[in-house]
Amino acid sequence: MGEAPAQPTSATDPARATVTRQEFARLLGIGIATLDRNRSKLPAPLSIGRRVLWLRTAVLAYVSGKQG
Repeated sequence: MGEAPAQPTSATDPARATVTRQEFARLLGIGIATLDRNRSKLPAPLSIGRRVLWLRTAVLAYVSGKQG
């Protein structure tokens, strides 16, 4: 029996177009409060009602830029 293939996390799942604050903070390895304090340094979010979301492509580009 082989290992099951790794499931994409919700933040990296290509079927999802957006990422939540919690998912973005988890990808960066920081808390939500830290994410909120540093919002001016992050890609511009989308506000839908009271929800704050980021485009998945912008988040992944930002995270890969921070690692390299």
